[in-house]
Amino acid sequence: NNIEYKKREQTSLENGNKNKTTLRENKYHEAYLLRLLLKYGHFEIFVDNPNYDTEIKEGIQKATKQYPISVAQMVIEDISHDEIKFENPQHKLIWETFKIKYHEGEIPTEKFFLQSSEANLVKQVIEITEERHILNDWEKHSIYVTTEQDKIKLAITVALNRLKLGKIKEEINEVNAKLKLFTSSEEINNLLIRLSLLNQAKLTLSIALGRNL
Repeated sequence: NNIEYKKREQTSLENGNKNKTTLRENKYHEAYLLRLLLKYGHFEIFVDNPNYDTEIKEGIQKATKQYPISVAQMVIEDISHDEIKFENPQHKLIWETFKIKYHEGEIPTEKFFLQSSEANLVKQVIEITEERHILNDWEKHSIYVTTEQDKIKLAITVALNRLKLGKIKEEINEVNAKLKLFTSSEEINNLLIRLSLLNQAKLTLSIALGRNL
């Protein structure tokens, strides 16, 4: 009937607006992560060794709590592990080109991209790298870091988590939209299970970012 149709139309409009907002935020998070990657990709940072306890038990003398990797390696491994996709076409092109060069043994900077013959790519790189204050004022968030390396590591970690959280919010919106359309109890149950997992991941990331839901 007419009332039911109007309700569906309103729900569709609300979901559409939520998705537009989320997509806009995700575009910003993609750009911010790429900006950090182009500027600091070659920097070396120390990450925790997940096998440290095992190595100690096995008597490995050179076991270390942390080991050095480049920012580029950290980001590529993290995004590949979580299967995150860049949605903005230009961001995706920058990301894929960066990965190719990395696997060829080179860590490209913004200078590499600015020498490209593709005008749109150059324009996009200029846009995402032109902001002056690349590292946030962490003291405002009661996070005190002393070294440049700590600042870079924290900035990258926060950027990755923000991007992941944005992707999760986007998927939550999609699942909620499907729940309003599906009628099969099996399909609805599968969606509710998926929604529960997504909300758990959202909560974990929100806590890590020190945010209120």
